Amino acid sequence: MRAARRARIVGGADLRQGRCLEIGPLANPVVSPEVADVRYVDVVDRFGLVAHYAGDPAVDPDAIPEQHFWLTRPDGTVSTLAEAVAADAPYQHVVASHVIEHVPDMIGWLRDVAEVLTWDGVLLLAVPDRRYCFDVHRTPATVGQVVQAHLDGDRTPSVRAVLDHFMRAVEFGADQAWAGESPPTQPAHPLDDVRRHLARQQAGEYVDCHVWPLTPHGFADLLDDLLALGSSTSPSSGSAPRAWGTRVLCDAAPDRPATRPGRGHRGGASRPAPPQTAAAAGSSACAMLDSRDHTSARVRPEPTNANQNGAASPHCSAITPPIT
Repeated sequence: MRAARRARIVGGADLRQGRCLEIGPLANPVVSPEVADVRYVDVVDRFGLVAHYAGDPAVDPDAIPEQHFWLTRPDGTVSTLAEAVAADAPYQHVVASHVIEHVPDMIGWLRDVAEVLTWDGVLLLAVPDRRYCFDVHRTPATVGQVVQAHLDGDRTPSVRAVLDHFMRAVEFGADQAWAGESPPTQPAHPLDDVRRHLARQQAGEYVDCHVWPLTPHGFADLLDDLLALGSSTSPSSGSAPRAWGTRVLCDAAPDRPATRPGRGHRGGASRPAPPQTAAAAGSSACAMLDSRDHTSARVRPEPTNANQNGAASPHCSAITPPIT
């Protein structure tokens, strides 16, 4: 199962070429030491991860690997990804499965990734589709929100992110979505829980949540907008274009259209058809985002013969890096 998951995320990338950094592997790394020369990084060390997820039935503590790097300093402050791995960088491949939707500052995080990649390095992402998880009722992330988080220098999820997540999350897994079930309307978190998480955020704690509800085409549109806005908001910094590319696995569900919708759709407000209809449309949960020319981001659905019902993760468990 792990080999099949790795193949879907990695695609044709040869992980044996150069060294690899996996961000937030938790108990289910995409890349193992047997496959590549890999390093792991998370917000805290292995001891902290085991303590954080104690009692969580979705996380096997024995499967959590030792972290080579972590972002939380001894004084409790948080470093950037680039700072945390500086002594070991650069890497040919950076892998992040169900991570980018958690990061407080998406622009800063992508810039950090670019900084630790080799000139021709590749970022490999698996990104959950909000329509097929507990984010189903949430409004898709907007370019304004992404830019504001970057300009604010967010190192932890903002009040907006914490409230949107805990107020709108519902108990809705990918298996239910694939079965064509309608999502529940009852929130997963009571108001007392929402208030407690908000108080933690206000006290300066890192409150892990889905900061950015995304869809495949919505994510590509978002990157298009950031690149079009220019150097102050572009995921790549500096005057010269970098030659790195990004492969994105749009996890949990394909978009129904085989081609990208027109601008303004922003990923759509509803879920696509059940899997038998989506599969017939010839698209899969896997799409390629190619930004090598740093002028546009294009999504290209890929055909698949995989059993998509077993391919999706119903929820995210990993603690993920607060990066600017």
